[in-house]
Amino acid sequence: METSAAAPLRGAPRVAWGAGSGNDARMSRAFVNEDHEPPRRTGQYELPPADAADFADRVARMMLEAARVSEISDFELATGIRWGDARFADAVRAISEEAERSGDDRLELVAARYLRAVTK
Repeated sequence: METSAAAPLRGAPRVAWGAGSGNDARMSRAFVNEDHEPPRRTGQYELPPADAADFADRVARMMLEAARVSEISDFELATGIRWGDARFADAVRAISEEAERSGDDRLELVAARYLRAVTK
């Protein structure tokens, strides 16, 4: 018995692709990930000495760079510092202002996300 590729199998449900007519294979925007840069550092997060004068600034920059490349969970595992830790909010605000002045939209976006997540 020959079957045509276009003929559905008996009892098989018909599946519609996409929102248009026919078999257009458009993907939902929910599955398109355009909001990150490719990973660069994967797990290489070494904290500065805790008594360093610029500790908060350096940690905040490291954390935001991890977020920029979608590696915040790697950062958290490597350092024990959680996203939204209030100790770094002032440094993140300053970095956000720098990013705005320099036109670094991605850094400004991840800084805003951090500040929304700040825990008190």
